[in-house]
Amino acid sequence: MIHLKNKIRCLYHILRSGNRLSYSLIDSYLKTRYLVFSPSLSIFAESFNPTLDLFLKEQGRTEWAYLTAANPGSKIISVEENQKRNRELRLELNAFPVFEGEGRGEDSFWNPEFSFLALGISEKDALSLGKKFQQNAILVGKIDQRSKLKFLY
Repeated sequence: MIHLKNKIRCLYHILRSGNRLSYSLIDSYLKTRYLVFSPSLSIFAESFNPTLDLFLKEQGRTEWAYLTAANPGSKIISVEENQKRNRELRLELNAFPVFEGEGRGEDSFWNPEFSFLALGISEKDALSLGKKFQQNAILVGKIDQRSKLKFLY
């Protein structure tokens, strides 16, 4: 059943993006593990994340976003450029508690992307940052709700 739901989600986003995003790329986003180093968290797209919910409660926060500035538009760029972009993103997130991590896909050819979990950031502000850093998608959520993979067409 989950596999069919992912297929339907993929087709929906392909159409919404005007065929700019491929099925395999969208599927990769849905299957990626969005990791936080400390505390050790593993977040999944379109899923409930009870360990994250517990952490949010401990931190007194109700919403979050998982963001990167790496590889804009899913185009591979140099390690140095990715590091520079992520430093800029980190500065943009200074008003929020931020925890480092990486997005790790199933595809062994795709290197993990250094990322940030930002607590207390609104979905609207997270979407703006995702667009500013030319990302195809970001992951957002609220306590006790499924995470949402938001594509930035």
